[in-house]
Amino acid sequence: MMLQYVSHSSQDVCSFEVIIVQFLSEEWAEEVIRHAYDEFSSQGEEPKVTGTAVIGYYNVPSQRSDYFWMSYQLDRGMLVDAQYGYDRESMPRNGVITVREDYKTAVRILREEISFLEAVRTGAIHIQGPMPAVIRYRNMCHRMLRVKKLDGQTEWKRV
Repeated sequence: MMLQYVSHSSQDVCSFEVIIVQFLSEEWAEEVIRHAYDEFSSQGEEPKVTGTAVIGYYNVPSQRSDYFWMSYQLDRGMLVDAQYGYDRESMPRNGVITVREDYKTAVRILREEISFLEAVRTGAIHIQGPMPAVIRYRNMCHRMLRVKKLDGQTEWKRV
């Protein structure tokens, strides 16, 4: 989408491109990965986690599949690898934690209609992994939620 701004005081015209990407599309995943490398290029304040977090989304509308996954491999809090895919069979099984959520829940969290913790507490999100690891990865998950919004460029189908 191309937007134009015209200054009323000087008649200057500025054009800039706004990229809007569909949630869980390949374009969105590539942008998220690019932003994630920026976000996790230095260590944050959270515990310096090492290992892989895997997030699986199910009941995904209008994609190549009704399933989508992303994995993030961290080394002392820094992102060293990120991947995504559209089928359960190729989803990494080596996650220190694995998060499963349906599309509607993921959208509600990104819209800030429900918090991640509330979704976990109500059973809308399922987390597998040892409790100490879940606690250590909590802040990383909150940082990833900010990344997934892509500074307001993420668009989702209405649910």
